[in-house]
Amino acid sequence: TVFHARFALGDRLTIEKNILNDFGPDSSSVNRRGKVVIATQVVEQSLDLDFDFMISDLAPIDLIIQRAGRLCRHPRDGSGDRVDGSDRRGMPEMVVYMPSPDGEIKADWYANIFPKAEKIYEHHGRLWLTAKWLAENQRFSVPSDLRIMIEYVYGDDNEKKIPEVLQK
Repeated sequence: TVFHARFALGDRLTIEKNILNDFGPDSSSVNRRGKVVIATQVVEQSLDLDFDFMISDLAPIDLIIQRAGRLCRHPRDGSGDRVDGSDRRGMPEMVVYMPSPDGEIKADWYANIFPKAEKIYEHHGRLWLTAKWLAENQRFSVPSDLRIMIEYVYGDDNEKKIPEVLQK
């Protein structure tokens, strides 16, 4: 299913209803099995969705956290059916597709990989800090790591770490 904000309202509401049926809190293994959602930022807010696995483009760290909040949101068994107690699907997994934060960083560091998104997230230095944190840490825990992640990207001290070509 492809889902983005530029569908006509009626189509968007139908797609949203279908995604909630397949991946909402009351979805079952029958609804979920063999389905993939390709979506823009519309899935990161306001929808109670529960995905087993996620691949995301690089975004600011707060949006990465928001997206990760859609992983293993409701306890399920290994098949994807709701259960009481703790989730049995294993550790939530999210892969972030991003340019490397290491090596020689050029002004087009982000735009070279995401040419159509370079205007969406204008502060490419903060994207670089996000990529740097993710590359160095490889994983995070909620809620214990959230403040550290936000401070790393938005803290005044780390602005100085941004490569000069990405500071403007």
